[in-house]
Amino acid sequence: MVTLDEIGQMFSMSSSGEDEFVLRPPRGRSSFIRTPNIARVITSIRAAAIKAKSFLPAMPSTAARFEATTGTLIVVALIGLTHRNDELRLAILNLLHDIAAFLGLRDLPLVPPKGSFVPFNPFSIAYDFSRRLAASFPELTLDVLQAYCTSLSNLGSQPRPVATQLIPGPWIRNLGGFVDPGSAHFCPDGEQLRKTLRLLLEVTAQHEDVG
Repeated sequence: MVTLDEIGQMFSMSSSGEDEFVLRPPRGRSSFIRTPNIARVITSIRAAAIKAKSFLPAMPSTAARFEATTGTLIVVALIGLTHRNDELRLAILNLLHDIAAFLGLRDLPLVPPKGSFVPFNPFSIAYDFSRRLAASFPELTLDVLQAYCTSLSNLGSQPRPVATQLIPGPWIRNLGGFVDPGSAHFCPDGEQLRKTLRLLLEVTAQHEDVG
């Protein structure tokens, strides 16, 4: 039995002449279900969901901006950690620790303790942090890549190539999940994915040192 709370999104599909649809829960793996009464099932689930929402209090819209804000902070921390100013690098190191603690990421073997000295060449630390975040929190991929693209125009010729090496690679690997109906990160309308790809193409065309 599947409760209404366990149904995040539904997508109807057709496979081998049989009616099939995908249930994607808020957490966990998606389920593929076949039934000869697919239209009735989907209509009933949607009607029940609409009715249930009518009993819920209105929620603030700040939750919808959570991932975008987190993506921006990640980009700021990764780029700022490579800055030459010692005091700025120390402040960014503390921000990096705050982001990791907020997200619950504890496996950071290369990151110095909070408040300690940051090596003069912290590129390996920043790249390892980016790689581990991308692997642990793929749901932040589109927001991180969009924040990366919008930040490039404000960067000088020296930090721009560093940002290009730190950010896109680990996160671009996650894009396949946003077009896979069986993935927890599947985007049914594809709007944010198309926006991300468009921004990546634009910055590649605008900046010769981005490739």
